[in-house]
Amino acid sequence: MARRAGFQINREDIIRAAIKQISKYGFSNFTLSNLSKELNITKAALYWHFKSKNDILMEVLRYIELEYISKISEICDEKNLSASEKLKNYLSFVYEKSETDVHLCIIPSKLLGEFLHKDSEFHEEIREIYANYKESIAKILIDGIIEGDFKKSTSPIDHARFIVGSIDGILQQYISDHTHVHKVFNSGEKFSEYVMTLFV
Repeated sequence: MARRAGFQINREDIIRAAIKQISKYGFSNFTLSNLSKELNITKAALYWHFKSKNDILMEVLRYIELEYISKISEICDEKNLSASEKLKNYLSFVYEKSETDVHLCIIPSKLLGEFLHKDSEFHEEIREIYANYKESIAKILIDGIIEGDFKKSTSPIDHARFIVGSIDGILQQYISDHTHVHKVFNSGEKFSEYVMTLFV
């Protein structure tokens, strides 16, 4: 089968395929040759859209911010919900997103581990994604303490770190043992109820 030209594929298709490959193999093992094979396009077609492998990763990070982190921020900023309702909605969203788009959900922690001790623009970009993520959760917890929904002993920043870290850990288990994770948490609602017991 003849490979497609650059104008026959859009940037989002390339980004989605890159997310899948990076989440599986890491950025260091991610190659444009493998990406072009998966998409059935030439490497020249990739260069028609992106300047380099690093350029693709930067677009992947922007895509994560847009499709995942910003959606979490929207849930956290909802004006007509209590803090406990926001937290439940956030947890349900993450669970359901992991069902439909697990590679997108898992890639932030994959990249954080890979670039943790590397001085690069990617390290700073990933740190900023996580900072925004934790800040959104901490804001819910602060509001919950004020509203009386959550225990006064709740530490917003520490518990936000705990929630984000737990979600990352569960997603890693999801990749390795999908059946077992869903035996424990068989719905977004069940998962959110479990986490809520830590704060109420």
